Amino acid sequence: MALPSNVMAGAAVERFMADYAHTLEAAATDWMDAERDFHDTVTLSGAQSEQLPAAGCRPARHPGRRGSVA
Repeated sequence: MALPSNVMAGAAVERFMADYAHTLEAAATDWMDAERDFHDTVTLSGAQSEQLPAAGCRPARHPGRRGSVA
């Protein structure tokens, strides 16, 4: 005896939702891994960070250009 179509559709929806949840979980894990890799890449050592301007300071713009600071 065949199952009613609503039972078969319900099972298909449950499978879809389980697959979708698994896909979202995998995507979130990939995103966190990429974010961690990015953070590790841009983290500077002490010697390099001393060469950077202080936070909130903008470098001077080229003289003669529109909006020039100099």
